Amino acid sequence: MKKENGQSAVEFALVLPILLLIVCGILDFGWLFYNQLSVENACREGARVGCVNSQDAQLTQIVTNKVEAILPDNLDPVKVDVKLTNPTSPLEGDLQVNVKAEMTTLTPVLGVVYGKTKELSYTVTIKTES
Repeated sequence: MKKENGQSAVEFALVLPILLLIVCGILDFGWLFYNQLSVENACREGARVGCVNSQDAQLTQIVTNKVEAILPDNLDPVKVDVKLTNPTSPLEGDLQVNVKAEMTTLTPVLGVVYGKTKELSYTVTIKTES
């Protein structure tokens, strides 16, 4: 009979890098999707607050404060663009809110594809109301 004392250790050494790559990939893509959904939700909420306050002189600040209050702290820097399609008569136009934020990856797996940081963005256009 042959001796097979080190067989399990060799098999584990061969499978471990692949297993770690899969687990880290799952973590990073889950982190990416969570942050993208956070940006989308914050953009929609900011647009909703903005459409109700479309005649306010501080519209951009109101929307930016709402978006930053909803976003998680790990997304930095955050850029919020607020634009009225009809600035002279806001109630007859639309409000467009664009949110851009950068996230850092948790593991190097996603970093190979996107780099150390990934920019997430989302745009919402909503009808203004009084």
